[in-house]
Amino acid sequence: MNHRLVALAVAASVCLIPRNAWGASPNHPGRNWTVLETPHFSVHYYQGEEFTARRMAQAAEEALPRLAKDFGVEVTEKIPIVVSRDSFFNGSAEPVKTRIMLDPLLAASSVIGTERFVAHELAHVVSFLALQSDLPITRLNNLGTMPTWFLEGIAQYEAEYWYASNDRMLRLTTLKDHLLTNTERENFPLLGVVAGAAGYNEGYSLTRYIFDTHGKDKIAELFRVLRKGEESTFVRALEKVTGQSFVALQAAWKEDLKKHYAKQTEGVSEQVADSAPLIASDRSEVNVQPRLSPDGKRLAYLTSRNQDGYLYLRGHVMGFLTLVVADADGTQAREIPVGKGRVSGYAWSPDGKKLVVSAVTSNEDGEPTFDLFLHDLSTKETRQLTEDANATDPAWRPGTSEVAYVTTRDGKTRLVLHDVASGKTKQVPAEGLGDRHPACLAWSPSGELLAASVYPTGEGGKIATIDPVTGHVRTWTEGSSQVSDRDPAWTPDGKSLVFSSDRDGMQNLYRLTLTGKPTLSQLTKVYTGATHPAFGPDGKLCYVSYRAVGSEVRAFSPTPGEALAYQAPKDLPAGVKVASAQLQTPSLGRQLPDAWSTRAYEPTMTNDIIMPQLASDERGSQLGVLAIYSDILNKQQLGLDVRMGIMSQRFSFSAQYLNRMSAATWGATLYDTPTVGMASTIDPARLYDSLYWSHERGVSLFGQTQLTGSQTLTAALGLAHLSVLEPPRGGTGLGLREGRVQTLSLAWADQRVKGTADADLNPSEGYQVGASYTLSDRALGSDFNFSQYAAGASRYFPVFPDWRHNLTWNWRVMMNVGEAMPLFLGGVMGGGPITPLRGYNVGSFAGDSLAYSGLEYTFPIHQHLDYQFGPLYLNKIYASAFVEAGDAWSRGTSAFNPHATSGAELRVKTAFMGRQVVIFRLGMARKLTPDGVWGMYLAF
Repeated sequence: MNHRLVALAVAASVCLIPRNAWGASPNHPGRNWTVLETPHFSVHYYQGEEFTARRMAQAAEEALPRLAKDFGVEVTEKIPIVVSRDSFFNGSAEPVKTRIMLDPLLAASSVIGTERFVAHELAHVVSFLALQSDLPITRLNNLGTMPTWFLEGIAQYEAEYWYASNDRMLRLTTLKDHLLTNTERENFPLLGVVAGAAGYNEGYSLTRYIFDTHGKDKIAELFRVLRKGEESTFVRALEKVTGQSFVALQAAWKEDLKKHYAKQTEGVSEQVADSAPLIASDRSEVNVQPRLSPDGKRLAYLTSRNQDGYLYLRGHVMGFLTLVVADADGTQAREIPVGKGRVSGYAWSPDGKKLVVSAVTSNEDGEPTFDLFLHDLSTKETRQLTEDANATDPAWRPGTSEVAYVTTRDGKTRLVLHDVASGKTKQVPAEGLGDRHPACLAWSPSGELLAASVYPTGEGGKIATIDPVTGHVRTWTEGSSQVSDRDPAWTPDGKSLVFSSDRDGMQNLYRLTLTGKPTLSQLTKVYTGATHPAFGPDGKLCYVSYRAVGSEVRAFSPTPGEALAYQAPKDLPAGVKVASAQLQTPSLGRQLPDAWSTRAYEPTMTNDIIMPQLASDERGSQLGVLAIYSDILNKQQLGLDVRMGIMSQRFSFSAQYLNRMSAATWGATLYDTPTVGMASTIDPARLYDSLYWSHERGVSLFGQTQLTGSQTLTAALGLAHLSVLEPPRGGTGLGLREGRVQTLSLAWADQRVKGTADADLNPSEGYQVGASYTLSDRALGSDFNFSQYAAGASRYFPVFPDWRHNLTWNWRVMMNVGEAMPLFLGGVMGGGPITPLRGYNVGSFAGDSLAYSGLEYTFPIHQHLDYQFGPLYLNKIYASAFVEAGDAWSRGTSAFNPHATSGAELRVKTAFMGRQVVIFRLGMARKLTPDGVWGMYLAF
């Protein structure tokens, strides 16, 4: 076979792939980035996010002076902010480049809002700067002592207020004795969504207690002590500035919580009288948004059952759930497959035969978005109604085929009416909303009005009705911006609205009568909270009740409730545009303030970090320096590593460059460095005798592009020269590689693995698959002629999903033609030419062909150890039983003769210093032969 012709044919086939076969590039080359320069910030945004960028810049400029004062630091360099939908419902701040990443959609929410969102992430950056004494690396060194609960707690303390939902979470965990342990709080990012939310919440509460008790001025003092090196750890620094041991601080905080919540709930019921559960939370899952079908025969709701993650922000369950339909009494529940694990809202059709669902998907550019889907319960068919619409909060108009939904673009929200039958859409006039956002849409029984919770960005919602023809907004509740009235539901007669509100600090249900003289009454008074009301035809009221962990759907027959003093807000005439004070500020006007300007983004690389390096060569230690450079958007990166051998007196280096400016990602590496080589002949009992020091010099180039879905295609060129620095102890006769090795390679990969909290220990569903071809030829200038073909996959099967018992099937096949390095089978760890086969030593089998397959059954032993062992936090322990077989042989001189092994393994998930995840594997395996004996191994 002419292998050069094979390589050319493969390259040609890649070029001939149809254009529509390529997927959306994660590099987003179609984005035109602009930088908004302000006195203290450089805000980066792309088309369609200009208003949001300006608002974020304004919020940052307003928050910075206060934060700098509180942390006792002077900010002298501009802070970069990146506005991107890639940060979907998230924000982040990083200590190296002090870069802030913000999601524009979350910035428009009621729960967090632009001002608090920006201030939170900015508080992180200012805290990083407050830890720096001189060089940037001191910032990282001091940051290593800071617990995550405090870093998140201080950001919330500086940027946010204590929400009623925060209080509900802490109240229930305190009263039910379900607070995190001290070690759990130190390691909460490792513990999943529920404990993660608790870690944020308790970190905020503990931080509040410390500085409300000892004074807010202690913040700057604490960071000064750490920055100046007066104390080496966070705990010792905190004890120094407060004069109280950390153990005593935590104990006093917990005692204060118990007293506070005992007093707060005195005389307040846990549950609504005569209420009964319809959907219980028997696995600590959340069950929210209950809605009975119009005929009252079926109950739909959203649940997190059978999934590890969902969007849970400041006590608000905001989506990424699964839609379930049950009988009206909650029995016979069955999941609806539409957007499973990605649903944010839904609505029944008037005839109760269909559901319109809002779920997370991706647009043609690969950006996350919300779209609407129509699901027929009878035929089980689903069709997509919208494309890249950011469509949320659907509500189906009674007696019609019209669905109302909310769409948000560049911080501005609009109401849209979508005709399911014709596909036509029309916008509701927006003058009445102004810059307010509607949410929680609900049609009146007559279909004449929409009820909604209407809010300015970042403020609590107020109940309103909206005329879908004129757009006139009639607001029915008012009060503090921190009070949230939401989840309006019409009574069956259309005369009243029932809604949830945290005006009493506990989240309860209220009835607002709209006819005649409007009145307001409180229907529930429970400390567990009551939200998401929904009426059934029998007049019973469903609602969501919260627990220390999870939530359930309950129902009761409502009474008139307790009448409250109420005065309806003044109604603005139809057609009057609601103005916002924020919209009148100069930064959000048509012209920028004098000190602000915009420019096109240039991907200029600046230094991220310079740090010392310690390595080895054949003569002993190497000392060197590592320097990393990148631009703000990570369009290009450069890494430089220079080392000097102390004894060898020889320089070594590597320079790596990565470019993401186009649809394809490409990179290059130039290097001259000592490496550990492996001889072509291995004695399995004396592996180290086959290792030697090699001098490798060369350059490598690669390019990678996205195919459809999650598939990638990577092409690479390698030009290297190998020479021996120090031969192996086994001698040069083992076969050492020297000379020029020029290679061309092509690799395809696809990966779709279900995301779970234990996917790194026990993947439950999906697959990983890949194939590659590598060519080396003297026509390329190489001293070696060979081709290598490889393919492999892992397939994951759930066996008992409720118990997290899963089965994994692994396989791999490889074949060399020519002068390639032999393929080795054996050992615990794999990589390169080595394929593991537990029970045999590395290199027990070698040849130019290899085949391997294995089955592994994995299950949990303990899913929450919560044990601190020095710097290691022990989190989870899983066990697996496996059987595997394979062989490496040389075609023409031997035949395929599989060798089988079996064994068991314990996998322990740990966190080092509360951050770096390390998985330890302790196992035993034996050869399935008459003389096979058990052998132990440890890997990580």
